[in-house]
Amino acid sequence: MSSRKKRGRGRPPVFTGNQKRHIVAVVRKHGLTGAKQALAEEGVSITLPTLGKFAKEAGIELQRGRPKKAA
Repeated sequence: MSSRKKRGRGRPPVFTGNQKRHIVAVVRKHGLTGAKQALAEEGVSITLPTLGKFAKEAGIELQRGRPKKAA
């Protein structure tokens, strides 16, 4: 008998482990849209809803709306 666990139902997660931790760290540093851009430069294609989901899971509070205009 194998000690392997059966994969659950549904689509398997794409970002797991260290890659997910890296994405969360980038979101903490740059915010959602900045993180999307920074990750794209690294060659990681990820959507804003997915970034938002990871931020929510990590307990990161994000600012809503556009940034204030610099005076």
